[in-house]
Amino acid sequence: MTYKIENYLKYDRKYWRTFSPTGALELIFRFPEGAPFYLETEGNGDEKGFGCWETEICLEKGCWYEASVQAYVSNMKNPEISLLAVAAGHYLEAEDIGEGRFLLKQTFLYQGTEEYQEKFCLFLRSTAKGSVIWKEPILRKIPEPKKRIARIAAVHFPQLNDKDRQTLESLRKRIGDSLEDAGKVHPDLVLLTEMAPICGVHEHNLYEFKKIKDFLEEENTNLYYQTAERVPDGDVCKILSEKAKKFGMYVVAGILKKEGEHIFNTAVIFGRDGELVGQYDKTHLTFGELVDGISCGNQYPVFELDFGKVAIHICYDEWFPEVSRDYANQGAEMLLLPVAGGKPITWTDERLIIMEIRHWFMVCLGLRKK
Repeated sequence: MTYKIENYLKYDRKYWRTFSPTGALELIFRFPEGAPFYLETEGNGDEKGFGCWETEICLEKGCWYEASVQAYVSNMKNPEISLLAVAAGHYLEAEDIGEGRFLLKQTFLYQGTEEYQEKFCLFLRSTAKGSVIWKEPILRKIPEPKKRIARIAAVHFPQLNDKDRQTLESLRKRIGDSLEDAGKVHPDLVLLTEMAPICGVHEHNLYEFKKIKDFLEEENTNLYYQTAERVPDGDVCKILSEKAKKFGMYVVAGILKKEGEHIFNTAVIFGRDGELVGQYDKTHLTFGELVDGISCGNQYPVFELDFGKVAIHICYDEWFPEVSRDYANQGAEMLLLPVAGGKPITWTDERLIIMEIRHWFMVCLGLRKK
């Protein structure tokens, strides 16, 4: 099927009207005569003023559309907050393209039947004297976007019982063997657990821990300090890198990272070539982690992989929806959650949050029964 580049919006004043909820909130609207076509909105001196230009639209249910508009702003403190464009109930994402110009754009599948979903609206809010000139509002039908398929695998580890005796070497081998198994199903990405090198391991199960404890200062005798390593040259990182390159897959794993005098609960990503793509340090630590000396991260990176934009949060991070919102604002398409434990109530809440911000959500739980 071929599609005409046809704009569903009319560049004629008679098709556009203004809206404000009350007279006190009403903004200043201008519609200059003649070409080129544009719409202007200005604050009324009250920062709480609110209103829009709007026009009715008639779309076909089940079809894909692309909406966009350019905004030229002046005297506006926070354009990202003050500008709001909505097409058929879908919010257009704003991009700062420089020199006081913003491009607001969105692609969507139209499935609406509600009255508010039959409008194209250009709002101004939260500015006392700021003004915006809206140019080139466009709404056009497009072919269904090409789907990007990513094959994702998750690795779980059995919880060890009191009779299981492990060494650091045997735990590293456990990771390598699991990645070998995962690689055989040809995934694009493999997600391991939080703290993968010690997931499911208690200190008394780790044979080496007892031996080396006597030689260390008292404050550094917990299991976290024993297994922390530098990125990307630590023993576990080398295994992750090797397997990622061998099978041409991305590998994401939770580790304990050593950086200077600090340790972090970190997730690392290695690329298909075995090179380090990036890392995320857990920002919301449990009280137990804090007491044991783990330090908080303070960044929310998004990673551009060859199949899409991916972000990571770790275990307790999921209790705080601000993390997901921040990633959504950065354009993340898939959100990974390595976990060492977890409570089911949070998974339900998280899924609702993710549905709202349109992420794909991938969870790797730390423990399972043998």
